[in-house]
Amino acid sequence: MNDSPPDHDDIFAHLTAAADAGGTDAMFETLAASLTGRRRWHALFDLRLLETRISLGLPATGDLTGSPTGNLGDVLPAQRDELD
Repeated sequence: MNDSPPDHDDIFAHLTAAADAGGTDAMFETLAASLTGRRRWHALFDLRLLETRISLGLPATGDLTGSPTGNLGDVLPAQRDELD
């Protein structure tokens, strides 16, 4: 088993090429395949969450709670269900 860290320049080149050839969806799938191959399950979960947020028109980053009580603020109920 090879325990050396991945070549970040290499993965970024692959992601850029995938995005150029097939758009954001292709880039996400390329990254998902890389994360799966390296058994990076938490990172894969974060990637899928990011994809879902973008597909729902939500901000890619940042807090969605909108209030200290943990409510999802301006997130519509249908979006909340999909995000969950």
